[in-house]
Amino acid sequence: MTMMKMLKKADILLIVLLLLLSLLPLRAGTNKKPAAVYADISVGGQLSRRVVLSAHQGRETFTLQTPDGHYNTIEIDDDTIAVIDADCPDKLCIQQGKARKAGDIIACLPHKLIIEVKGSAADDTEDIIPAR
Repeated sequence: MTMMKMLKKADILLIVLLLLLSLLPLRAGTNKKPAAVYADISVGGQLSRRVVLSAHQGRETFTLQTPDGHYNTIEIDDDTIAVIDADCPDKLCIQQGKARKAGDIIACLPHKLIIEVKGSAADDTEDIIPAR
């Protein structure tokens, strides 16, 4: 007896139904709202400014002064942020380039400047994975 003769119509229908059900989680994941991406700019551990990168259009440049008189010039260009000038000795913050996605960090250690790009769901809910 061949395999096809052993399977009944109900068996084939059950296999097709199970295959379709197994694909549902993939489709459900595509309906998520787009994430809002923002940059937190901190000097000396204090939040100085928050910029929503995902909604930013155009170019904006501003200078942050540290309490001891040093400076960092920051440029926001559409959905990116970068340090374009600083009076620190090594200028590593400038060499780090543009940041745009969640998890990107630009740091100027001599001036205690941290630019951290973060993301959150558009409806302000977070995906939570329960601990076991």
